[in-house]
This record gives sequence, C-alpha cells and structure tokens, in this order.
Amino acid sequence: MEFFVDFSRVFTSKLQCYGILAGFTLTAAAKWSYDGDHGPMNWHKLFPEQCGGKFQSPIDLRAEETSYNPDLKDFAIWYDPPKPDSKFYVKNNGHTAQVDLDGDFYVTNGGLPNIYKILQFHFHWGHKAHHGSEHLIDGKASPIELHMVSYNSELYTDVGGAVTKSGGLAVLGVMYELSEEDNPTLEIVIKGLKHIKKPGSRILLPQFSLRDLLPSDITRYYRYNGSLTTPACFESVIWTVFDTPQTISEKQLKEFRNIQQMKHKKDGRHRRSSSKVDPRMEELMEEMGILGNKEEVTAFKASVLLDMQKELDIPHQDQPMPTRSDHGANYKPKFDEERASQIDKNMNEGGGNSVEKEHSTAPASSENSAESDGHEVMVNNYRPVQPLNDRVVHRSFKLRGTRVTDVNGAGSGAHWNTEGTHEAQREGRGSSNQNVISLAAILCFFIAWRFV
Repeated sequence: MEFFVDFSRVFTSKLQCYGILAGFTLTAAAKWSYDGDHGPMNWHKLFPEQCGGKFQSPIDLRAEETSYNPDLKDFAIWYDPPKPDSKFYVKNNGHTAQVDLDGDFYVTNGGLPNIYKILQFHFHWGHKAHHGSEHLIDGKASPIELHMVSYNSELYTDVGGAVTKSGGLAVLGVMYELSEEDNPTLEIVIKGLKHIKKPGSRILLPQFSLRDLLPSDITRYYRYNGSLTTPACFESVIWTVFDTPQTISEKQLKEFRNIQQMKHKKDGRHRRSSSKVDPRMEELMEEMGILGNKEEVTAFKASVLLDMQKELDIPHQDQPMPTRSDHGANYKPKFDEERASQIDKNMNEGGGNSVEKEHSTAPASSENSAESDGHEVMVNNYRPVQPLNDRVVHRSFKLRGTRVTDVNGAGSGAHWNTEGTHEAQREGRGSSNQNVISLAAILCFFIAWRFV
C-alpha cells in the first residue's frame, strides 16, 4: 500500500515536471463522459495536450479520397483458438462493454510493422440504428463498432511503454450492420451483458475465437495513423478499419442499449474506486484492459515512470511473422448460464464487484431510463469524427462498383473503382473511337453504292 501512495505522489510530481501525460489534468476536469460539459466536444479543452492534437480519431473514411496500397495484405492472428488457460472477462467500465483478455493473443502482418499483443476489445453504439459507430465510411455510420486493442510487443515489454509512442498501439475496427439472424460468436458476449448492467461489474466468459469477431474478408480495410478515441487520446495508434462489416441482430443490439452507466451529475463527477492507485492512472489502465492483472499493472506503472524520465524513440524493425493456426470448422463455444449464475452468487456473497441479476430495463430512447439507484442507460458512447488534416488514408483494395457480401450475407456497400474505372474508361474511349471509324466507313460504302 505504501508503494501505491508513493507512486501517486511521484506520478503527480513527474506529471507536472515533464508533461508526458499532460492529458491527465490535475483538477477535477480530468473526469470525462460522453455528454454535458465533460463530453467529447470539450475533450480538447480538458485534455489539450492530447485530445487537442492534430491527428485524432475517429475519422470519416471516404473511399474515393483514399490511396490504394498493394502492400497491405492479409492479417495473421494467433493463438486462435485460444490456449486452454486463456481467459475472457466482460466488464462494464462505466463507458462501454469491454472484454479483457488474459493470455497470449497476437496479431501481425496486414502492413503492421511488428507483432502486436491483443489486450481487449470493446464496443461503441448509439440509441438508433443510423448512428453509433465512431468511424464513418463514406459519411455513413453503423449502429455499433468493435475496437480490438493491441500493443507493439516486439518493441515494448508492456503497454505502458507503448501507449504514448508512435505506432505503439494497433486497433482493429469492425463495423456492424443489422441482420435478421443473431451473430453466433457475438452471442457469447451478448449473454454476458445481462450480468454486467451496472458499472464496475465483471464476469468470466467462455473462450471463443477472436478471428470469428472479424469479418469473413479481412483483406479489405482502411489504414491510417490516429489516436485513441477516449481520453487521453494518445496519437499512438495504427488504425485498421475493415470495409466489410460484421452482422448483429436488432435483439442483440438492444442488449447493449440496456447496459447502464453512472448518472451524470451537474458537477460531472463519477464514482471512483477506493484503490490507492492514482485515479488518472487507474482509468488509463482500465481502458487498456489490464486493471486487475497484477503483473501488467506493475509493469505499466514502472514503464510510465521511466517514460517520464526519458523519452525513447526506437525505430520500427521488420521481423519474420508467424502465421496463425486455423481453428476447426466445428468450433462452437457455448455460454454456460449455470456457471455464470454461480459466479454472480459467489461475487455477491464474497463482497466483490456487484453483478446485476437479469431484469427488464427501459428502452434507451425513454426519457424515464434513469434508475432509482443513480444509473442511466448507456447509449451514444462514441466520439464524433475528427479532421483528417494532413494525413493520408490507405486502403488494401481497389475500388469497384459492385457490392461486396460475405458468407453471412453482410454487405460492405457500393464503392466505385477509381483506378479500375479510369482504366476501363480509357479502354472504353478507345473502343468507342474504333466503333465510330468503322461506322463511318460503312456509311461511306453505303452512300457510294447507293448513288453510283
């Protein structure tokens, strides 16, 4: 405990001296939310050194304004399926539904400079189907978006050393579109949501393949350099947003809209943990998905302190990349309701994080959604799009005028082939010229024959 107290004091002192993590202001203004005075429109004021940066995320990905890069290939993800001792924990962190991963999960290739270790994935959604995602594709939002967060495990020993470095993080973004059928892989997470409706609650999920969370076609994606989409908005992220969406049913989407957040008071304060860890540091560790993992937390704090003493600038190095092991076609994990209920009971009896029992919740659109216990429904937890500024957005595919549909029936929308169209137009113009010449020759022959 003494270590935590000393760390908090040292952290505050170093923060004032070096300003490395200046996004964490030393006043109550460091609290943030998705609405009101501490909402996204004011993050650049609350965290000026980070959220006010030039290369922020999310952005509007306009296909015809992007650049085709043939070097962007397929990804490799392993270990997939997970190792037997790997664990998945879904939690309500007060801002989103997040699944923290405890085990070895990696992603590489796909134009990434190194091997990245996956820490967690989480979601952003809205109260209506026409918005909810953070990124837009050709100006259009999806009802929900998944972010899979990883850090460069070759250059940095832990996420603390990577979170502020350029290219230190890599995030895979998956857009969703509505489907009449439930998404079977997503259903595992969905069934866990009813156990984490209250902020601070967490529950263990059965294992499943991370690859199944991604679209069937992961060769089509956009790539750009940006930031985290929550404070402190570090501009350290290599973004990948897939062009082909995944699917989600209206029933599944409704379960996300039934999750609760703390009711925002006028002073913007939120309930905080009683831990002795500096709350600003705690919040960042929670967003990274390592809070509660003693080894990761210790390494994270040590790295941040070291980072405050000296800034490192290690160049990226290309390394041989292993390939993922394919999971079996019959791999169908199931959610153990009995086990989940027993965990609920054990946590409540043991005084751990409270886990809410299943009950009906008012719709997100209802004005009476606030609960008597100080909670309200969590919706519209997304940051609006940010200016592109001088960035170049790349894509891994050539544009074409046909709709791309995956095996589950998910379409990516119509995109027009800038490169291919120009070439076709040139060929078309050539063919048209030849046709005109041929037609003129036929007419001349006909006229000569007719009047001779």
